[in-house]
Amino acid sequence: VITSTSATVCAGSPATLTGSGGDTYVWSTGDSTVTMTASPINTTTYTVTGTKDGCYSSGTGKITTNVAPILTATSATICIGQSATLTVSGADTYTWSAGNNGTSMTASPTVTTVYTIHGNTAGITCVGTTTATITVNPLPIVTSTSTSICQGQGPAGTITASGASTYSWNTGETSISISKAPLNTTTYTVTGTSIYGCVGQGTGTIYVNPLPVVTSTSKTICAGVTTTLTASGADTYSWANGIN
Repeated sequence: VITSTSATVCAGSPATLTGSGGDTYVWSTGDSTVTMTASPINTTTYTVTGTKDGCYSSGTGKITTNVAPILTATSATICIGQSATLTVSGADTYTWSAGNNGTSMTASPTVTTVYTIHGNTAGITCVGTTTATITVNPLPIVTSTSTSICQGQGPAGTITASGASTYSWNTGETSISISKAPLNTTTYTVTGTSIYGCVGQGTGTIYVNPLPVVTSTSKTICAGVTTTLTASGADTYSWANGIN
């Protein structure tokens, strides 16, 4: 009388069946030992034929497979310094590689991080596994040029931002450059947004230089006599008579 043990495993995991009642055995898998190991995906019944004293008969053994839960997890994209909440479904209980338990986890990684999640379903020992990723994008490094103008004279000063995709100045303008003619040295703040939606700030300054106070000596002479006038208060001079 040939019999075989049976077993229950997770789908794809190995299980060993053992025949009894004979002296030699041949399994439907082709194995010819008293034991046979298989890793079925689905529940499978195996036949074993045993021989003893020249007589033979057959028995069966079954490997029952349980299917691991299929987990589905969300991923997220953030800017560095922000946090994101990941969620998972498909099982009853969960364990995250970050040490959390439950259907959700909130984290603030400084670099792109992949989290592994294991899930169990009540009554089934098989464990489902999946991953969730938080992609971390850097903040844009926003800078601006600076420039100098003369107080109340000449064209306005233009400063230009760089390092982002779009810009917003504290003046309310949204162009890459702004032109201003302040009466005093003024620093302007520009907020830049990257293609990932991350935000950074920079500043640009328009320096206002005061006008030189130019003076000149004066002389009284007799007609036809030559004299010299001397200017001061600046670095270079241009007289009305064309002399520099």
